[in-house]
Amino acid sequence: MTESQYKEKISAYYFSILTTKAGYLVSKPSDDFGVDLSVKHMDEIKFDWGTRFVDSGLAVDIQLKCTTSKSVAFQAESLRFDLPVKNYNDLVYRAELRKISKGTHIPLVVVLVILPPLPAEWVFLPESLDQITLSGRAFWFKIQPHARPSRNKFFQRITIPLANQLTPETFALFFAELLEQ
Repeated sequence: MTESQYKEKISAYYFSILTTKAGYLVSKPSDDFGVDLSVKHMDEIKFDWGTRFVDSGLAVDIQLKCTTSKSVAFQAESLRFDLPVKNYNDLVYRAELRKISKGTHIPLVVVLVILPPLPAEWVFLPESLDQITLSGRAFWFKIQPHARPSRNKFFQRITIPLANQLTPETFALFFAELLEQ
């Protein structure tokens, strides 16, 4: 497996652990058209006979990126990352669709998983195999409504506030915003 493939797998597992802990459903589209994962909000319906969970119809699409801390410029309150132009422009396009449709299109968010510099530090399995430690942090980025497509050839530098660290609670914020619209 190449290092790039390894990063892709690790980042998907990292993301899935957070969403599962938060109680959301994650799916992977069968084809890749700029969306790596989709997070679905589930409604809990209580009946006399028990509880049932149903798809609420709300979703957030995710463009998942993974890199090491060597490729990110950390600052006091933010980090900078060179996002491929095609991914940046996908964000702009989706934001424009959401604006035109008055919020009915599913939002697209970039999630950047940042791993330690060395692959040996990414996953730790003790000999007892009683726990798995996955090292790294993830941050999310949503495009500003006034953003324009990039004319760059390869990369568009984005700035992500460190306050945008991805946690299980982050998903509730995403869906609360959708419910307000």
